[in-house]
Amino acid sequence: GNLITNMYLASHATHSLLVDVKNNAGVMIPSATVRLYRLPGYDTTQITEGCGQRFFSGPPEGTVGGGNAYSIEVRAAGYQTYTSIGDVEVSGASRLSVVLNAS
Repeated sequence: GNLITNMYLASHATHSLLVDVKNNAGVMIPSATVRLYRLPGYDTTQITEGCGQRFFSGPPEGTVGGGNAYSIEVRAAGYQTYTSIGDVEVSGASRLSVVLNAS
């Protein structure tokens, strides 16, 4: 059979965050709305791709220890909204997996 690989390239950024969104069966959720914010100064909303992922390139570093971590809100039709306030870290190449529960 054929093997299909999707490769995503982005310009280098000091700090980035890759968010993947799935349901509790582990299936990726496309077209989910992902809002990454830290007020004041950073508030960006993006939509997950068909692979259920979204890449935020270049936000300023933010850590819990530094007192400047980010918050995230994830929404998708048919699922409960996921919110995490003030504990999303972005430092170097960061990654976050979010599981949405059916509503």
